[in-house]
Amino acid sequence: MRSLGLALIGLTLAGCAGFGAPARFDGRRAPAMTSAEAVREVEAVPRGYRELGEVSASCALTELRGGRRGVRLSDLDCSEARLMEALREAAAAAGGELLAARSCTVQRHGAERLAARCSARVARPTDETLARRPLAPRGSAPDRQPEPSASEAWRVFVAFTPSGEGAAGPKRRADLVRELAELPASHVVLGAIVARCPRGCTEASVRGGLRIAAGRVGATELVGARCVPRADGFTCTGTAATFRALPVELDPASW
Repeated sequence: MRSLGLALIGLTLAGCAGFGAPARFDGRRAPAMTSAEAVREVEAVPRGYRELGEVSASCALTELRGGRRGVRLSDLDCSEARLMEALREAAAAAGGELLAARSCTVQRHGAERLAARCSARVARPTDETLARRPLAPRGSAPDRQPEPSASEAWRVFVAFTPSGEGAAGPKRRADLVRELAELPASHVVLGAIVARCPRGCTEASVRGGLRIAAGRVGATELVGARCVPRADGFTCTGTAATFRALPVELDPASW
């Protein structure tokens, strides 16, 4: 199988030195009391809760074009859902239990760039409210593999090198991109994808960046994906591929 991914293993992605926190918290922190998944959204801070401050996150929807310049995964996959995941993580880390008065805006920058920003107030129960709550039952929590955090998308950078062999199809969701070990004879290579995180990421997040990028360039398959540890992070490579001719039995809804 012809694979362009390995040729990019040493690629220096532009902007890697400037990665930062996905969400910014302004206020007074308190001890963490819940997980990001358990942070709830409300329209206004209810009685029995106190505000800790405000949390905000932003991204700029960016197309993945060919070349050596890397795109931040959070910009490649910029969406309100991703921003809200980042807000919940930041709220939980700041000691909050609720997100209140959520506000999201979208602005156009130039002809092809959209910038999105979401913010919300962070609140936690007052001491009186906590005192009235029943004690949680004791017991050991079940062992679980740690899930990739939303913040990792701001630390992963992705680059794409077109092969010039095939025309890309429509963009696809990452969950509609299949992973294959070998390139089928029915497919043509669109190009090589490399995703890298210098530090602070799980392998799952970096590998997930390959699938997101493959969908963005119109690939139906991600071929030969592999990841290797690099210093405190990971580098993952793969080949974006699609059908030479679209099969008639392929469900159009998947596009």
